Amino acid sequence: MPLDNLMCFMPTAPKEEPVFEVEVEVVKPVPVDVATGRTLLECDFDKNPSRLIKRIVAHKWNDAIDLLAEDEEPTDENAASASDAKKKSMCATWAVRYEENEDIRWRVLPIHAALIHGAPLQLIKDLIHFHPKATMCADDQGNLPIHLAFRYSAIEAIFNLVVETNPGGLKIKNGKGRTPLQCGPPPTKVMALIAKQAAEEAVINVDTRIASIIAEKDRTEAEADKIRTQAENMMDTLAARHEGELQALDDKHKATIIELKEEVEDFQKESREAYEEKCNECEELLLEKEALELNTFALEKNALALEKNTLLMEKKALALRKKASLHVETVEENVRRPSKTSSKTSSIRGLFTPKKS
Repeated sequence: MPLDNLMCFMPTAPKEEPVFEVEVEVVKPVPVDVATGRTLLECDFDKNPSRLIKRIVAHKWNDAIDLLAEDEEPTDENAASASDAKKKSMCATWAVRYEENEDIRWRVLPIHAALIHGAPLQLIKDLIHFHPKATMCADDQGNLPIHLAFRYSAIEAIFNLVVETNPGGLKIKNGKGRTPLQCGPPPTKVMALIAKQAAEEAVINVDTRIASIIAEKDRTEAEADKIRTQAENMMDTLAARHEGELQALDDKHKATIIELKEEVEDFQKESREAYEEKCNECEELLLEKEALELNTFALEKNALALEKNTLLMEKKALALRKKASLHVETVEENVRRPSKTSSKTSSIRGLFTPKKS
């Protein structure tokens, strides 16, 4: 239930007005409990709230407790029974607030309102005493009293009381899909109770699982024995019916095995001979390979010598080419300077010509 909807029936500043107590009066079509088929009591919170819900909303705890207290001196048994019936009726009456369009805004029992407003333990005890099934009733938002106890952090004694009266409610989800444990932190004792329940459920689940496994094992073994027996009977029947055929097949099988052994031996012999032949061929090929490698090495050596000689010849040719080039240049220079050459020639001739006496 949204917080603003819950707080809408919280008391405002007190007014100096006389309080008129109005008895429960049904103002809407009477709802029916689908589970039991009984009529559910309701009161319009804005028009005719019950005396109990008014005192809870106003936080008048002592007045609410007095309203549910036992009569000190009941006049007779009928009067006491009528008083108890009236108190049960008040505790089982739903307080409803409607929207302007007549839709339900919120719908709670006195125990819901008491837990929301933080009522004391005694009042909670009285509400549960006169309406034990109240802890199993959900408000319009799907909240059980145990959800509200967790959400509004009730004291540990109230926690324990609500949980003990409806331990199964710990697993119930409200309209928002939340369990009580998801609505607020529980006290230590409640956690211990939850752990105990979880352990008991685990033990039950394990025992159930073990029993199921044992039953399945027994059933499987019985079926296996049945199938084994049927197979043995069928084999005996077939063996008796086809004994001659089985003997012939057995003889044929043995003969086939002997033939296959001979074929295998022949194949092994041929394979061994072929293997030896291939080994000899491989040895010859290896010798040829070694000879070829030696020839290749010699040829490579000769090729290197020829390459060396070629380089020497190329070097000599380069030197001769260079020398010829210089000679050509010298000749060309002599051709370009003939006079100088002639004078030099004549002077040279003069040196070698003898003088006349």
